[in-house]
Amino acid sequence: MKRREFDMSLQQLGGVMERRQFCKLVGGALVLIPAGLFLVRCGGGSSDQTANGPTNQPSQNGTKFIYTSNVVGDHSHTFGIEISAIDMPPGTGVNGPSSVVENHSHSVVVSSAQLSSISAGQTVEVRTGTAEGHTHLFTFLKLA
Repeated sequence: MKRREFDMSLQQLGGVMERRQFCKLVGGALVLIPAGLFLVRCGGGSSDQTANGPTNQPSQNGTKFIYTSNVVGDHSHTFGIEISAIDMPPGTGVNGPSSVVENHSHSVVVSSAQLSSISAGQTVEVRTGTAEGHTHLFTFLKLA
């Protein structure tokens, strides 16, 4: 296609776009596309095993911090850790069953080293044992 024919085709489509307008349009799109991908990847509602926890921040119930796992198969579980176990981790760590939801629970094991990391203000992720063909992910952190 010759330049003159190309210009005529653009005029038939509604006009000629200046280079400056084109650069602004394309530049804006290049900024918005990565932001949109970030928002899609960070979106909630995932029900697969790779979804990251926690579904909400831990809460304090008496002498325990209560943590909620990620959502898998439209459900999550809770697990409590004594505050004293985070402040002064026992050599054996802590372990036990999660809450029972949909007629099953999961085993949760948090090592002494992981408890020390939580005590130091770090975030620690722990995958549960398998039950009913799936696992959950708990994200442990220390409440201020």
